[in-house]
Amino acid sequence: MATRSEKLSLVSVIIPTYNRSKILRATLESVLAQTYPAIEVIVVDDGSTDDTAATVESYTGRVRYVKQANRGVEMARNKGIRVSSGDYLNFLDDDDLMMPTKIERQMEILDSQPQVGLVHCGYHYIDQDGNHMETTGRLPEGDVRKQLVWGCFPWSGGPLIRRECFDHIGEDEHRDWYGDWGMWLRIALAGYPFACVQEPLGYYRMVQGSMTDDKVADAERLVFSILDQVFANWQLPDDIVAEKNQIYGGWHFWISCRYYIGGYWDDAQRNLAATLTLRPELLEHPEDLLQLFYWDATSPRVRIYDPVKFINDIFDHLPPIAEPIHPYRSRLLSQVNIACAFQDYFAGHRRTVPQRVLAAVRHHPSLLKNRGVVSILLKSLPALMRQGS
Repeated sequence: MATRSEKLSLVSVIIPTYNRSKILRATLESVLAQTYPAIEVIVVDDGSTDDTAATVESYTGRVRYVKQANRGVEMARNKGIRVSSGDYLNFLDDDDLMMPTKIERQMEILDSQPQVGLVHCGYHYIDQDGNHMETTGRLPEGDVRKQLVWGCFPWSGGPLIRRECFDHIGEDEHRDWYGDWGMWLRIALAGYPFACVQEPLGYYRMVQGSMTDDKVADAERLVFSILDQVFANWQLPDDIVAEKNQIYGGWHFWISCRYYIGGYWDDAQRNLAATLTLRPELLEHPEDLLQLFYWDATSPRVRIYDPVKFINDIFDHLPPIAEPIHPYRSRLLSQVNIACAFQDYFAGHRRTVPQRVLAAVRHHPSLLKNRGVVSILLKSLPALMRQGS
């Protein structure tokens, strides 16, 4: 008698890894715990020098191990595709986690909707220690070309993809299509609709790392090379073409913030100036520009670990075109301090709350009229008095 797994299409989960043996085990366990039984797990070791091989060896018979010279995550993914046997593919970073029903829930959609190229899902953001940071809301599905040109919304480990998508688009025929965003764009632009399980089915780990100049410069080159190709070589809907300046401006803003985080002031100013040149309405309505800075400073997904310093660095190094927003500095610092106070409070980091609230009030005294702020300040007074004694 055939088993359930023999009747089901095979899913290949491809995990590129490099010197992450300590955390790789948890990732593997999350895949091996899937309720969908027809899964092959492939670890592509991108030239690790730690005990990755020994870690994977303990899963002999359940995990396939492939090693290559260090060539980067994209080449490791491509290697995984070539050695895989599944009709469906799922890439997973070596520090992320799947929830047990992820593959099963997504396969139900792929089996019932043959026109769909991939199914992504909601997910939780966790920090490097596994603590919850944020959970996604509703994510785009259907024809997602416009949303994807604006930005990359799927978690890298989220999409479960039909192999035919890769047969159609080819294997990264241009190096500037590397990366998650380029992969999802190529699939969407090839005409495949996306579907989404609108609930969290995985954990995206946000690991603190250095924001080096080379990394941001590479990201800048990659982003605008891809955008140039998209607008030059693909037949785009009129509503996307009409927003070309806004899209380019939005990406220049994102790049400028990455440069500000790293302390590369000239490049940060250059990109922020490009944003404001392409989107002059942000200077006509500075509240919108301040909101963009606020979102970037306070969202855990952008990996800013000192939001107040980030805002101060921006205002200390504004390009000349942005000089009109200088008077808004104190207000924005107040808003960011309040956001950080609430985040710390609900995360259980109560020791930092009093200073954040007091800093917010110093920047914007009218906050004392806000009942929520006053409530948190009153609750924090005992701790504040202890710290001052």
